[in-house]
Amino acid sequence: MPVKIKGMAIAQCLLKPLTVFFLVFGLAVPGLAITLESLDPVPATYDIQARVRNGNTGYEAVLFTPGDPAPGTAATQLNPPGSPVWKSGGNRYGDIHTFLLTYQAATGTATWSVDFNRDGDFLDAKESTGSISPSLVNHGFRYVNIWGQGKAITQRAELQSVTINGQVFGPFVSDNNMPFSRLFTDSTGFFTDLHISGQFLFSGAANSEIPRIWVQLATPVETAAGNVPLPGGILLLALGMLRLISYVQRQRDKAA
Repeated sequence: MPVKIKGMAIAQCLLKPLTVFFLVFGLAVPGLAITLESLDPVPATYDIQARVRNGNTGYEAVLFTPGDPAPGTAATQLNPPGSPVWKSGGNRYGDIHTFLLTYQAATGTATWSVDFNRDGDFLDAKESTGSISPSLVNHGFRYVNIWGQGKAITQRAELQSVTINGQVFGPFVSDNNMPFSRLFTDSTGFFTDLHISGQFLFSGAANSEIPRIWVQLATPVETAAGNVPLPGGILLLALGMLRLISYVQRQRDKAA
């Protein structure tokens, strides 16, 4: 005798694994979206680059964007007193400093800050700069790349930790002229607003460019309404349909 499997049973069987998958990966829910290390090829170009370096007599940090492209201007360069700042004004090589890159997709605004004097804020002169890029309004980014280069143990670039939208990664160290490079993406398919902070140190001076650390954003993605649904959105739709099927079948069973 053939076995009859009710629609509600099928729906319930599918509903549980899909719900678990949804909860684990946090797809399509901004509060649950997670940052993932990506195995995709490293992008060939970057639209936003926030850089900090051992500047010696030059600037110590700079922000490049479509609105303020390389080589940058005095407005997007951070060059506080000291040549270099890493061993001036009470600083010594090896001290831990903090950086912060924020990006607002709705306005295409990037802000780059470095706490050069280690006082816990970015309010002092030449500790923060910003740039607005009209071409990036309502655009997020598919990738964040964290890159750094030192030259030797005594001239290393050390990123003790980096926090990307609340998730902590690291440490990453370059101490032999071989850069470190870590590519990240978002579980929803792309980042919208970004908040990237890091604690880093330069152990000594190699030249006017090294040690150095860069935070790079690549592959703009439009965030306006009307985009193709992302995997998380498709999953939510599937869950909704399964719940609807389950409800309809229960009503039929009651009427039987």
